[in-house]
Amino acid sequence: MFLIHKHDSNFNHERWIMCCSSARSQRYIIERCLKWVNQRKAFGKPLASQPVVRAKIAAMISRAEAIQAWLESITYQMCNMVRTPPGANDGICSHTDLVVV
Repeated sequence: MFLIHKHDSNFNHERWIMCCSSARSQRYIIERCLKWVNQRKAFGKPLASQPVVRAKIAAMISRAEAIQAWLESITYQMCNMVRTPPGANDGICSHTDLVVV
C-alpha cells in the first residue's frame, strides 16, 4: 500500500509572483501611455490637455495604486502571519488562513 503525501503548498507564492509581474506590467503600460499622451497633439493642443484623456489616465493610475496596496497587504500577510496546519481549526476559518485568488 502506497501513502500519498499531501504537499504543504497551495501555490500561493506562485500566484503572488504572477500578481507582482502583472502589477509591474500595468505600471509599464501607464508609463508608455503617459509618454505617448505628452508627445501627441490633437486639435492644435497637446493631448494631455484634454480633460477626457486626463481622466482616463487618472483612472488607470488609481487602479494601479489600488493593486499595489493590495499586493503590499498580501505580502505583509505572507511574511508575518502564522500558518496553521490543515485541519487544526476544525473547519472554522481563522485570520491565519491565507488564500490568494
